[in-house]
Amino acid sequence: MLLFFLTGAFAFINLLFFYRFYGFTQAPIGPESLQNYPVSVLICAKNQADNLGRLLPLISAQRYSNFEIIVVNDGSTDHTQDLLEAYALTDKRLEIVTIKPNETFWGNKKYALTLGIKKAQYQRLLFTDADCIPCSDQWMKRMTAPMTDKNAIVLGYSGYEKKPGLLNALIRYETVMTACQYLGHAWAKMPYMGVGRNLAYTKPLFFEQKGFVSHMDIPSGDDDLFVNKAAATCKTYIVFEPSAQTQSIPKTTWASFIRQKRRHITTAHHYQWHHQLVLGFYALSLIGFWSSAVLGLIVHTPLNFLLTIVILRIGLQQALLAPCFRALKERSMVWLLFIFEPLLLCFQLIVFILNLFSKPPRWK
Repeated sequence: MLLFFLTGAFAFINLLFFYRFYGFTQAPIGPESLQNYPVSVLICAKNQADNLGRLLPLISAQRYSNFEIIVVNDGSTDHTQDLLEAYALTDKRLEIVTIKPNETFWGNKKYALTLGIKKAQYQRLLFTDADCIPCSDQWMKRMTAPMTDKNAIVLGYSGYEKKPGLLNALIRYETVMTACQYLGHAWAKMPYMGVGRNLAYTKPLFFEQKGFVSHMDIPSGDDDLFVNKAAATCKTYIVFEPSAQTQSIPKTTWASFIRQKRRHITTAHHYQWHHQLVLGFYALSLIGFWSSAVLGLIVHTPLNFLLTIVILRIGLQQALLAPCFRALKERSMVWLLFIFEPLLLCFQLIVFILNLFSKPPRWK
């Protein structure tokens, strides 16, 4: 009987969080900007020549009248520099910041980004990665439309390309659920992170926050740790419509995905304490629900009522998150939430244990 009540309590807490995530879908479509404010698009690249060859033409083709493209070549050993110099001859809006291999002692993307931001001549900064592409020629316009204030942050969404296989499905599920959390909390006036594959903020805000100085030694966090700190001092907007999204190339091996997640997971305990409290409570409620449900089914406590609680919780979860998944172009994954949720929890536990025994890799 105790397991029955525990499962019910955890299910109720889960649903409260899912309802909060659902809130971002009620946000109105971003306003049309009355004028095209000049924008600096920043991209950091390390051995990304092939991806830049795909991305740069799509940036140049954006339906926006006044922008520059800044690419920071962070010690690449492939033909990235040659590609950038050749492309600069065809598009004068491209500015190249080159970091020689012997200057990368920082071993940190934040150093490269800082140089790019200093190079930017405009006050509005829009960030993406070399392995991303904008989903439309309206991306720049939609992401920067809310930035009418001197200090502002715009949180966007960046999904991953759909490919066959369990790994790809898990990557896409984790990405959508993460977005539901940070967009939903931002809509509820508690912004705590953003994703650098599709993020915008102003140059004055960056320097008022002293850039990444407070967390320069952490392997990742150029996006979420900056937003976590800076969002308390300015307005934060969310933009999630399809035309404002970007899409990234997913990892293709479990080893590379684990390395990526090991690096990302190091940032969470540097969030503000109340953000850690809320996110930790959410994670514990998920672990508590699945643990008590599975244990209850094993010991048959009481089985009919327990199955009712589990099925009801899964059904309501799908109902609440279906609009979120539709908005983020992952409609089909809603029906598999009950599979991917416990699978992702197990994966995150493995990553956490690995980080206990060795340091995560740095940005490459």
